[in-house]
Amino acid sequence: MSRANLHTQQTLSSLLLFILLPLASAAAVTVEERLSLDELDAVPVVLTPSRIVQPIDESPAAVTIIGRKKIEASGIRSIAELFRLVPGMFVVYSNGLLPQVKYHGLDTAGNSNSRHLQVLIDGRSIYQSGFSRVLWTDIPLLIEDIERIEVVRSPSTVSHGTNAFMGVINIITRNPADTTQLLTLSTGSQQQREMGFRHSDTYGQLNYRLSMKYAEDAGFDTSQKRDGQDLHLLNIRGEYSASPSDQLDLDLGYKSGDKEDSTLTGPTEGRWSNHYQNIGWTHDLNLNDQLQLTAYHQQRQVKQEWGNNKDINWDEERYHLDLQYNKTHSEQLRSVSGGSIRHDRVKA
Repeated sequence: MSRANLHTQQTLSSLLLFILLPLASAAAVTVEERLSLDELDAVPVVLTPSRIVQPIDESPAAVTIIGRKKIEASGIRSIAELFRLVPGMFVVYSNGLLPQVKYHGLDTAGNSNSRHLQVLIDGRSIYQSGFSRVLWTDIPLLIEDIERIEVVRSPSTVSHGTNAFMGVINIITRNPADTTQLLTLSTGSQQQREMGFRHSDTYGQLNYRLSMKYAEDAGFDTSQKRDGQDLHLLNIRGEYSASPSDQLDLDLGYKSGDKEDSTLTGPTEGRWSNHYQNIGWTHDLNLNDQLQLTAYHQQRQVKQEWGNNKDINWDEERYHLDLQYNKTHSEQLRSVSGGSIRHDRVKA
């Protein structure tokens, strides 16, 4: 091949590369832009960190989301076990009936949960301030009724009070209008039996859900630390649209049962009950202003044998009232203000 022909081929190759390179770059930019828009639509939103619905990438705190699909795929049977899916969370047991959820393993003394970890269900605190703990097995909620769990893993979440020093766990339940019928049956070793039932329907402007569950577990009897139990659960949630600008929410729950435990005098049995009533009102003043009023009452009672014909009884009760005002000033500025009052009573 002559030197002239070789020079001509090199020139044509360079010219062809010069023409195709911008086209390839333009195609790449188009794909990247399309993927970015798709990813933007798929960015999840969170509510817990600032009490304002916002994309998770705009949240002022680190948040882990456990969605319903992940909960169903995990096959986990108890709420406390779900937090093994959260970075930095530890789940340990002092016995089979006392799971403890810790953040970075802090505050592990005794049988209590972290005293600086706020736990909410639809914004209602289930933290027992009298004993500085959360009893995960006593929550009147089916795991199948959970829509998502938002775990704020940043310290000093001021929007949820001083108890949120280490973080916040907010369990958000499914909307009654989006809930399907459900019947579950399961059995296992150590006489583990569970039966769950859920019914949901719409009546006029009212959407409601009814959930029930029965469970029993014989536990282990080979040691002095017994952990058998049987329990009953009932949960009712309703949403009523009183007008285009007013919505009423009602949430009722009851759970009771018998538990085996261990004391200084040996194995004992205790009878316990836990119930709550939660009502909320949301009023849209206009397109930019919204008012939310929430009130709830909850109570837990325990009667436990101790020996020598003596019983250990305690009664925890709480009344709570919360008012929140949401305002949209502009597309770039939104604000939340409000206050709450709470009364706790413990008798033992």
